Amino acid sequence: MFESLLLAVALSADACAIALGIAAVNRDAAARLRVSIVFGAFQFLFAIGGWQAGATVLPVLSPWDRYLAAAALAFIAGKMLWESFEHHPTDAMRRTDPTRGWPLIVLAIADSIDALAAGVALEKLAGRPLITCVIIGVVTFVLSWLTMRIAGYLAERTGVWAERAGALVLTAIALKVAFL
Repeated sequence: MFESLLLAVALSADACAIALGIAAVNRDAAARLRVSIVFGAFQFLFAIGGWQAGATVLPVLSPWDRYLAAAALAFIAGKMLWESFEHHPTDAMRRTDPTRGWPLIVLAIADSIDALAAGVALEKLAGRPLITCVIIGVVTFVLSWLTMRIAGYLAERTGVWAERAGALVLTAIALKVAFL
């Protein structure tokens, strides 16, 4: 059980970093809940997918997975940064809300690719892979929600600079995913 919890915390780290960037743009409670639910659900589903797919599907995706995830994160980060320099950032935030629709789905997929890879090893790492997948989803939900709550509080005090910092965080994650 302890190993499952450690794995869940490790897998949720990128979700928390992305949530930190999102909280710079959208700080309301509904957005926090949407992001946390979607990130937790995708981590859970991708871990299950990896567990079920085993080693048959991942070798096909592995040469490209990091670049696809990096491109998605970089795109969202660039959009956030661009909009932070507009005259009315609140209008830009209303036009492109990374907590709704396809932007949220793309971020969740980019974040959950590592859960897919971890899922392959669940049979060997955890005695009960399904329970580990549930733990991964729940921990990701809780930590994403907490990160957005704290970051939203801080972002209210820093204004547009929080949005720019959030975009830079997403850019750093994209570069890490692509090159490390």
